[in-house]
Amino acid sequence: MRYGLAAWGLRETPLVEQLRLTAGLGLDLLELSIGNGEADPLQPGAPETVLREVQEAFAAHGVRLECGCTGNDFTGDDVETQITRTRAVIDTAARLGIRLLRIFAGFASDSVVVGKRFDRLCRALTAVRRHAAERGVVLCVETHGGVAVPEKGVLVHFHSVTTRIDCWRELLRTGVSIACDPANLAAVGFGDPAGFVRMFRGRIAYLHLKD
Repeated sequence: MRYGLAAWGLRETPLVEQLRLTAGLGLDLLELSIGNGEADPLQPGAPETVLREVQEAFAAHGVRLECGCTGNDFTGDDVETQITRTRAVIDTAARLGIRLLRIFAGFASDSVVVGKRFDRLCRALTAVRRHAAERGVVLCVETHGGVAVPEKGVLVHFHSVTTRIDCWRELLRTGVSIACDPANLAAVGFGDPAGFVRMFRGRIAYLHLKD
């Protein structure tokens, strides 16, 4: 197993500082966030000059540019837009030489992503996975529930399709890999996150570790 830092925990930190922090911890792997928010310095479709600057910054700090992530949601009503945008992120990742790209299925409650809506989600994952495979990128879908804020300062986590074993058996038919976050599983009340890892270990390409 190779260890590195994930982008989300550093989202308010400039990229150069993220790289300094990574190297300072004795690590040589940093996940690059691409279009996961307006504040991201790298957006899909960035010109070659910007891509070179990113590559040079990673090289200058001795950090490998192999993993990336983005934010997407295939459980809403704008699926085609989300597919187009995710494909653009994949293209940018491939141009940078990124091999593993962490994405999402979506954040709607598992109670509403059923029937035709679930089928639509699976078709979207199949489409972007094929696009990624043609460019040498492995898509890793994170185990991530939904989050609501019914009261100020209080977060409530609830199940999505990626925190349910039965749904994963279908999602994996699309050809994607898993980005497993045991803490996200625990947050929605999943009783045995370690059991999830054992069950799907052959399809897990990415693992989040938290204290």
